[in-house]
Amino acid sequence: MLSSQESRDFSHERFNTESQMNTTHRNKGYTTQAAKGLIKYLFENTNVQELIAIAQTRNQPSNKVLQKCGFEPQDDIEIENREYHVYKLRKSVKI
Repeated sequence: MLSSQESRDFSHERFNTESQMNTTHRNKGYTTQAAKGLIKYLFENTNVQELIAIAQTRNQPSNKVLQKCGFEPQDDIEIENREYHVYKLRKSVKI
């Protein structure tokens, strides 16, 4: 984890995060809470200005999490014969 004194330029870097939730803990807001925390950290402690996210079209829970976090739909794409929604979130959006 980076402290405010060791800020780094992330503007041209790409990172991948994924989430999975045990069925016992689904629909309790944990994934949304974790995603919002990561978004807040990135926007407050790095120079990241926007985030891009994708979720499989058929994965409604993941799409719902992204929308709850303020991501806006941009496009649909296909990767390895699977359909994905593409989302974008700009730093100016309040989390």
